[in-house]
Amino acid sequence: MQKEIRTLTVGIILAAVLGLFGIWRGALTVLPGPDSKEALHANAGEARAFEHGLLAKDSFFLLLGHDKYSVSDPKSVECRESIVTFLREQKDKAGLPIFASIKTLGHSWSKDSLFVSDDSKHLLLLANSERPVYELPPQVKELPERIREWQKSFPDFSLSFSSNAITNNEVFDLINHDLDTSLIYTIPITVLVLLLAFRSIAAALVTILLTAISLVCALGFSALLSHVFGPISATAAQLVVLLVMAVGTDYALFFISRMRQEVAKGLSYDQAISMTQRTTGVAIFWSGITVAISLLGLLLTRDSILSSMAVVSVFSVMITLGYTLRLLPALLRLMQGRIEKGRIQLPLVFGSGKSNSWILWSTRHPIAAVVSSSCVLIGLAALCLQLRLGSTMRPELFPDPMPTSGAYKELSRDFPDMTGTDLSLIVYAPDLERKESAGQLQEFLDVFQQSEQVRGPIAIEWSADRQVARYRYSIVGTSVDLANVAFVEDITRNLIPELARTHGIEAALSGKLVYDLEQNAVYAGRTGAVIAAVLFVSLIFLLIAFESIVVPLKALALNLASTGASFGLLVLFFQMYGWKYGVIESFVPSLLFSVLFGLSMDYHLFLISSIQEEVRRGSSTTEAVRAALQSTYAVISSAAAIMASVFLVISCLELPLMKQLGLGLAFAVVLDATLIRCVLLPASMVLLGEWNWYMPKSLSRRIEQLKAWSE
Repeated sequence: MQKEIRTLTVGIILAAVLGLFGIWRGALTVLPGPDSKEALHANAGEARAFEHGLLAKDSFFLLLGHDKYSVSDPKSVECRESIVTFLREQKDKAGLPIFASIKTLGHSWSKDSLFVSDDSKHLLLLANSERPVYELPPQVKELPERIREWQKSFPDFSLSFSSNAITNNEVFDLINHDLDTSLIYTIPITVLVLLLAFRSIAAALVTILLTAISLVCALGFSALLSHVFGPISATAAQLVVLLVMAVGTDYALFFISRMRQEVAKGLSYDQAISMTQRTTGVAIFWSGITVAISLLGLLLTRDSILSSMAVVSVFSVMITLGYTLRLLPALLRLMQGRIEKGRIQLPLVFGSGKSNSWILWSTRHPIAAVVSSSCVLIGLAALCLQLRLGSTMRPELFPDPMPTSGAYKELSRDFPDMTGTDLSLIVYAPDLERKESAGQLQEFLDVFQQSEQVRGPIAIEWSADRQVARYRYSIVGTSVDLANVAFVEDITRNLIPELARTHGIEAALSGKLVYDLEQNAVYAGRTGAVIAAVLFVSLIFLLIAFESIVVPLKALALNLASTGASFGLLVLFFQMYGWKYGVIESFVPSLLFSVLFGLSMDYHLFLISSIQEEVRRGSSTTEAVRAALQSTYAVISSAAAIMASVFLVISCLELPLMKQLGLGLAFAVVLDATLIRCVLLPASMVLLGEWNWYMPKSLSRRIEQLKAWSE
């Protein structure tokens, strides 16, 4: 028992140390987007502006209004002058002014109409930050509360405000709140499902304990990675929680259930644990490796969002896998029969191998099962043809609790020309000021500004050496609108090259509109590479695991079918009906595929391993499929219920991208555990018979050599 105690002690200490480190230091996170330093430096125009000291600043807007007073009323003027003075006095943590300039009625050379609503009762203030936009979020953390304190001096006036930095802070706060919320609901649901599956309090608590230890260790390690290799995506922590809760409970459920089955056959607990390690333990190992491989495929996108998610997720899955294969057997050996403590009588929700003989329908009518299930999957997958990628990080889609959401709605009502998508035109020439004075730039600007979508320029900024200028505009609509896509393409392909040829002035577009369109193109172009790489590497590992070429190929085909069907359901719920965001978040398909492909292997490997065991004992393929279905159905159903519950909780969170990710994963898990694993997979195996285990002799010899070398 000394070895087991030592293993438990080391595992718990490691999790505690990493967990305490994570709490103490906190993870360095970044919210990827057009205002991040990485995105700005990747833009040719912004890179040129940066070289000349013209840094991208934040734009702050504030709305003041009164039901009775017009903006020219003495009370309104007093309020206006007070807020202008207040904003000018605001300092950041270093004691520097937050705002470089403040424009509003009476404080700008711009047209008065720009700052006054049509009803003359609402006033707009525009302010540019002193610091670059990517440095600003921590500097304005306390600004909203200060403004609300100021408002107490003018309680009769309505007030709303926002900026990119303030919005980023609100999104960060929302993500952290959602993470806490997801755990509050996920843990009780998981405990309930485990109690229904095990009907033993001790077994359920062991599973939860192991998952909790894995989660603490994974989150702490993620924080460590962020301090060593750089900030990780702000949403990475939610993905870590999602994966560890899903795979951790699944792996423990598979292991403990198999051990109990072996004990029921007459083995001692030590013998049952050893047998489980040689069978289900191996399947869990290959499942974890497949999940890791799938997630590593995200690195091929060469995108900071998915790369950071991939790295922390892979380490989290491997930590969970290690704790399952090392810590869980040690804990079970120490507990022995005490794992059955707290036996409770609960409804037989997930059934048993004897009472659910209906699941064998697909093995009795394999052709009907294959045809019917294939029709359903193909019908759902066909909806993918209408899939549109885009950004859901848009103010009009933000949840109502976010102050930015309310501020945006009020801005849309009173100043609709200011609520479009940000677009900047950056122009450069060694003698730009002379050419601008000579009117060489104006012809281009006239063409640029005559488009129906363009509003502005809202602001014009020059570098100190007068060689670079930034013209800031508001574009009606978003990157979802085809008119905006065509507008950006026309400017980029035609007008900008013509400006360079005619007047020697370089130009580039920047801002959220351009960023969203570029991200859409990047993900659309690289998703195929991610899918191909994951499929190829997974095929190699599955060939080694099952020593069959048919089983891995069929596994890949079935996983593609469930993923395609899940994508189709996303289109149905988020583009056609339901929330109707109009688009699927651009990185969701790549992330969804990588996560789904790995997680779906849990059920596949567990079921196929059981079938293979029966075949090796001398059963025919049909007999093996029926026996494996009956013995694994309850466990697979329980595991699917846990995963689907975790993902459905994620889908109830506030951010649209989390709704899409959570719902897509939940759909796929349910499809995978029902239509795929209980209908299509067993039916296809019955139809193929002994061909399931076909392996070319030359390939078989090479795999045997590889295994011998690894041993």
